Amino acid sequence: MKKSIRYTQKQNDVIELISHLILTKPSVVESLLSKHGVDFGFQPSKENLINEVVEKLKTKNLLFNKDLEGLLDVHVKNKGQELIALKSQEYFDNQVEDQFLGGIVGGLAKGAISGISGLFGKKKKSSGGSSNAAAQQQAAMAAKLKADMDAKMRRLEDERRRAREEADRRRREEEDRRRREREEDERRRRQEEEDRRRRESENANKEKSSKNMLMIGGVAAVLLVGGVLVVAMKK
Repeated sequence: MKKSIRYTQKQNDVIELISHLILTKPSVVESLLSKHGVDFGFQPSKENLINEVVEKLKTKNLLFNKDLEGLLDVHVKNKGQELIALKSQEYFDNQVEDQFLGGIVGGLAKGAISGISGLFGKKKKSSGGSSNAAAQQQAAMAAKLKADMDAKMRRLEDERRRAREEADRRRREEEDRRRREREEDERRRRQEEEDRRRRESENANKEKSSKNMLMIGGVAAVLLVGGVLVVAMKK
């Protein structure tokens, strides 16, 4: 009966970080592999990168492990908050988001990549059945690790896509809100201008009406005085 392969929490976090590195910085990973003798001769897919990274981890090459560890150390400093954001629902629900990022940083300080290589077991010099069993176990571990990295990368890619879509939705909503505010400001400005013109027109009409009344009153007064004088002169 085959022994079930399980990761520790630290191993799982570092595997997720490697998957995120390949997802977001594939050219950097390609350069790392090229430095350690892996030349594709074509534009590798992210799945190609996962395969070769796992094969390198399987060899337990200390120089490769050290270089990969250095890349992850830089990556977690630059992209750690993005990882937290992508995992926010899972981790905020459990209130351990700080443990996630802190666990990765702490793990990298103490050779976390060697812990991943350790999943492949020790190389055995014996021949025969035990050697074949060890080779089969390593192959099974490599296949599982590749599949798990691919699954994690695809999940992270989906989460990044949803995050971008959500950001775009919020951006559009903000643009719509600002547009409505501009339209409302413009409508209010036009209304205030119309109200001002109406008041000016009303005031002008009132002033004109007052002048006309004064003129009419003046003429009436003159006529009245004139009529009185005519009557008086006739008498």
